[in-house]
Amino acid sequence: MGGAALTLITPWTTTICYDYPEADGAMNVRVALDHRVYDGKLIARALAEIEKELLGSIRHELAGLRQRAAA
Repeated sequence: MGGAALTLITPWTTTICYDYPEADGAMNVRVALDHRVYDGKLIARALAEIEKELLGSIRHELAGLRQRAAA
């Protein structure tokens, strides 16, 4: 229905949340963090690196598996 929790009260310093994948494979990922422990730039860089790997080497590997299964 479009809702998202923007603030979480937890005993942990970091919580990662993600939505269901869209039809095109896109997925929203959110990280709630304790700014007293982490600099937001660190988390932003980590999310960018995760996205890079998912859209790069992992996507390439999955495409190769699909090709082998079709053969």
